[in-house]
Amino acid sequence: MATGVLRAFRRKRPQRVIVETHYPELFKGNPDAWWVWKEGQFTDGIQSIFGRRLIWRIGSRLAVKYDQLRTTPSHPFPCKGVHIMDAMAKTIGVTLLSEERRPYLYLSKLELKSQEWAQGFAAVQSSSSTYWTPNKNWIPGRMQQVVDMLNEKGYSLVQLGSLEDQPLEHVTDLRGKTSLLQSAAILANSRLLIGLEGGLVHLARAVGTTTVVIYTGYTLPEETGYTENINLRSLSAGESCWSRVPCEHCRESAAQISVDQVVESSLYRLQERVN
Repeated sequence: MATGVLRAFRRKRPQRVIVETHYPELFKGNPDAWWVWKEGQFTDGIQSIFGRRLIWRIGSRLAVKYDQLRTTPSHPFPCKGVHIMDAMAKTIGVTLLSEERRPYLYLSKLELKSQEWAQGFAAVQSSSSTYWTPNKNWIPGRMQQVVDMLNEKGYSLVQLGSLEDQPLEHVTDLRGKTSLLQSAAILANSRLLIGLEGGLVHLARAVGTTTVVIYTGYTLPEETGYTENINLRSLSAGESCWSRVPCEHCRESAAQISVDQVVESSLYRLQERVN
């Protein structure tokens, strides 16, 4: 998400910006980043030459060269009732334009071409990462039903995600077998992602691929989502909980999203892409 906020910052203050991140590959070729280094690559002594943590709470630090500006969080966390990118932007004193409320990723022609085999496929994930919270996951077994019903309609699917994710049958299984950029290139070539609120959804948006997103009660689409996607969330789920421990509210709201809803939404977008 830092890439959209960075674009807004550069629009307001066209200065050189350093990005420190765990994932430097996500900023490769980004015209708004002057220099990118990996988290922990340089000592605090070298880092102290530059301003630090202009964008807070995102895994990336952005700093203007020779600008000793320090910022602290100016929005409470969790970011209830506001999109997390707007909260990030507020921290550094900028306001996002509507087209900036999204991530950006710049894949090379070679990277895109290497995954051309995925053209015509829909991408799918079975599980959401649980390192932060277990509450983004759907009901076990339902995603397999989605896959089976789409297979019956003649669609091919590729499964992305980590090796620990629940394996799905009748898919091209790439769990744990792709890098971030390879996953992004597969998504860029795919017609659709069917996923759970989290990293793959943001990656798909960064390369212009829409997603059918299954939301639990953990967050609201208005807090972490994108209007271009089909965001499925039960009306009875109420406000977001942002709970990091197993949550009955999230489990119950996940159960309210039916297999038929996901399949119908997926078919709508798949047929839309053809037309």
